Amino acid sequence: IDALTLDMSAAGKATFNAEANGPAFKAVGSNTSTNVTSSSDYALRLQNTSDTDGNFISIDFFNSTGYITGRIGAEFQDAGDRNTDLYFCTRANSGSLTEAFRIDSSQNATFEGNVVSKDTFYLQNASGNRWQMLFDTNAFNLRYYNGSSWSADAFAIDTSNNATFAGIVQSPVHTAAQSSYTDGYRLTRSGHDSYRICLGNSEGLRIVNETDSSREELAFAGNGNATFSG
Repeated sequence: IDALTLDMSAAGKATFNAEANGPAFKAVGSNTSTNVTSSSDYALRLQNTSDTDGNFISIDFFNSTGYITGRIGAEFQDAGDRNTDLYFCTRANSGSLTEAFRIDSSQNATFEGNVVSKDTFYLQNASGNRWQMLFDTNAFNLRYYNGSSWSADAFAIDTSNNATFAGIVQSPVHTAAQSSYTDGYRLTRSGHDSYRICLGNSEGLRIVNETDSSREELAFAGNGNATFSG
């Protein structure tokens, strides 16, 4: 049985009949191409010669006891053509090899677990514009980048679950689910009294001046009668 075949031509290929073991495998050379999708003479090349759709080839990782504990592979969805997914597998104690992450041939990425960003996460279009989600002193903020500068926070949620919008909030219906009289819609403006629109302790709608001792300046009763404080 030929364990090793050497090609003595200029190609200089070596063919192993089974495993090739060693402390390191190294490909060395000078490649000046900056096109990362072009062909290269310096690479690790893996090929599955079967024309079975859905077959795969992989790089496997083993621990000290010989268990396979990780895998990076390519699954050939259309083995006779080009549709190919890349996938990544991990393994927990007492578990089996499990797919954790996949990138399909349309460049869609699917994570099987949580996706954790230590600082920021953003969505970017082809023009370089971004919507960014980030933490700022434990608060959650959302802001926009127009390709050259960042906007102020468009939306923020603090650790007390208070949400602040920098601009107009629009929806077909706004609902304030009051749990007490002190809840409702609050209107504020610098230099003005603060007002609250709410449902009263009894039937009817109230407009309350919160700056001036929470005075009910206008009260609508359930029968439609209106009462002004002045």
